[in-house]
Amino acid sequence: MDINWPIYKIERLGHCGYLMGTIHLGSQQMYPLPKFIVNTLAQSKQLITEMSATETGSAGELMEDEAMLEPGTVIADILEPDVFEYLLERAEEYELELTEFENYRPWYIATFFTSLAYKQTGKSMLYGVDLQLQRLAKQNNLLGVGLETADAQINEVAGAYPDSDANDIIRSIIPQATVSDEIEVIYQAYINDNPTTLTEQINELAENITVGRNKAWTPIIANLVMNDAKPFIAVGFGHLHGYDGLIKLLQNQGFTVDKLLGNVQ
Repeated sequence: MDINWPIYKIERLGHCGYLMGTIHLGSQQMYPLPKFIVNTLAQSKQLITEMSATETGSAGELMEDEAMLEPGTVIADILEPDVFEYLLERAEEYELELTEFENYRPWYIATFFTSLAYKQTGKSMLYGVDLQLQRLAKQNNLLGVGLETADAQINEVAGAYPDSDANDIIRSIIPQATVSDEIEVIYQAYINDNPTTLTEQINELAENITVGRNKAWTPIIANLVMNDAKPFIAVGFGHLHGYDGLIKLLQNQGFTVDKLLGNVQ
């Protein structure tokens, strides 16, 4: 399978590290990773991901704790009638009962439906690039470090999608009939390293979250590189490109960012 892997060398004053865009779901056909990526990771001192493997393991429990509506409140109480009907239609598509999700906040419901959508596309988080890199890092006894904690990430998402935006959040749930097409567009954007197509799939609110995280991560990444940590940084593909993408922000800090050769498997 031909993949235009989005991996870059970042360098300044003789100090270097590597930056790779990932996708959180993938297919078995994407693997094994090409040798130049495996070797680059093995030669690094540590793998830096959005969250460490340990944090990722606890994220689900933390997310559910933050996801509950106030006692005595159900999702129907905060939605307009037509939006509530839209939600029930989406639930029927997945053969879900209202009681399975009515006590959760809108952002969590949208996330829950997205996870169900992923399962029907033939793509799996087991083949997500970030998970595969974490497995390789463990085999090479590399230190795994997260750019942020699970708690911080969940709080940021919850804060960006407040209950006051409940109607817009629920309307963003994609009908089951078009889910596969939407996810395939994102998948193809990744394997072809096509940031323009990916950007078109990201709504304004999600883009704002991405930009905020990029600006928080840039000094952390810069310090790791300049302190000779020789990091291999792996973050979602959507964080790399654009005016406020990590590539541009690192270039603004004086780093050169060059795509690694040998990127076609």
